[in-house]
Amino acid sequence: MKVYFVRHGQSTFNADPFHNKTHQFPTTPLAEEGFAQAEKVAERFKSIPVDIIYTSSQTRALQTAETINNVLQKKLVVADLLIEKRTPTILHGKDRNHPEAIEIKTLIKEHNNDPDWHYSDEENFFDFKARGLKFIEELEAMPNENVLVVTHGYIMILIALLMVYGDDLTDSIFNPFIKFAHTTNTGITMMEYDKEKWRLLTWNDYSHLGE
Repeated sequence: MKVYFVRHGQSTFNADPFHNKTHQFPTTPLAEEGFAQAEKVAERFKSIPVDIIYTSSQTRALQTAETINNVLQKKLVVADLLIEKRTPTILHGKDRNHPEAIEIKTLIKEHNNDPDWHYSDEENFFDFKARGLKFIEELEAMPNENVLVVTHGYIMILIALLMVYGDDLTDSIFNPFIKFAHTTNTGITMMEYDKEKWRLLTWNDYSHLGE
């Protein structure tokens, strides 16, 4: 099986210098450039075999997947397992450097190793990891040979690391890797599953954007 992970196109928050460092809403849509990026990656997938498309249910990813599927015309499956890591609702729309946001994230970081602790309605790392492991389990059970997955940066990095570490993955491994493994809007990351093992073939290929 080959799995192509695609990060969603540029959202309105990504595009706006004022909002670029703002915690996004689940309903934050694609910007005009995001739709253009999705159209470009769709053209690229014309020459790549795809049997089925899975997408996050959050608006920016769903709009990306729908734009791609306007070209590919495949079965499109919307999966909540693929949404971005859930932050406290109180942070949605709040600047990442706002004092309240910093205070909340500091508290969360202090409790990273406690599987039972939550600030409010967010996912802690243990919740997030369990969701990623569940999606990998579903992937491995799929009968399809070529799967396209449209999702978000953090969850895509989490899934990649879980393919290496499994349940042994810790937040202390995950967090430094976020800063190291950049993901571009509509960048393609390709994985292969063979003989019950995962292998990374490409990471964040965005040559279709001409950048």
